[in-house]
Amino acid sequence: QRQVQSDALTGLANRRHFMARLEAALDGASSDADATGEPADGPRRGGLLLVRLTDLEGLNARLGHAVV
Repeated sequence: QRQVQSDALTGLANRRHFMARLEAALDGASSDADATGEPADGPRRGGLLLVRLTDLEGLNARLGHAVV
């Protein structure tokens, strides 16, 4: 299951698994909302940072997988 849900090189969640987890988190955020539509424990906030490394294969070759 881990191999199916993660990238073999980085170990990070693949797109399909990431999107499923994101959707579940967003659905859960709205399920405990009060009458105003805000979650009972206050507004939920979050962020998403995407970083793309160019030449990841080259970096791994030069620096090693553990360093990268």
